[in-house]
Amino acid sequence: HLLLATLRPPPPGVPVSGLDDVRAACARVTSALPAGAFRDAMRADAEALSALLLRLVCPDYAPWLTLQVDIIGHNACSRWHQDNYVGRAMITYVGPSTWLVDDRSVRYDQFQATQGTPSAVSDPRIVPDYESIHMPPPNAVVLIKGRLWPGIRGGVGITHKAPNMRTDARGDPVIKRLMLKVDLAVQRPGV
Repeated sequence: HLLLATLRPPPPGVPVSGLDDVRAACARVTSALPAGAFRDAMRADAEALSALLLRLVCPDYAPWLTLQVDIIGHNACSRWHQDNYVGRAMITYVGPSTWLVDDRSVRYDQFQATQGTPSAVSDPRIVPDYESIHMPPPNAVVLIKGRLWPGIRGGVGITHKAPNMRTDARGDPVIKRLMLKVDLAVQRPGV
């Protein structure tokens, strides 16, 4: 992570962190970026994504809000999966965005059957129809409902993965991704 800020939930009986706390965390998470229009825009995006998630999910249910600015070379989430948090709102500013797929396009039995295999093998078995993959453009707002999203049926959030990245002869990515992520969680995130 380039930058990380986590808002602690308030003590029992005290209202959730106010917008001033959220704004301060957004300013902290973007503070290492060069001063100027881009940092200001990313801070405003962080505030908007935080407000969106806090409006969609009751803070009593998901009291942990984490903001991250990431520069990603090698993707840690290169396999199709669902996340074990409440939700994530994100924007990819540089590079390809996270890939998403509708439930109808997922062969859930293949998650276990392909465990431990390279993503080149598991990807087409989990999502056989490449054309069904939604690939948002850079600067799009992406909302991911995780397994713990209130009211999700069957405990299955949106299936997604990091995009396949072109690499050079040494295996290094040709382009890195710059992302803003805002997560809501039930428990304190591991930092």
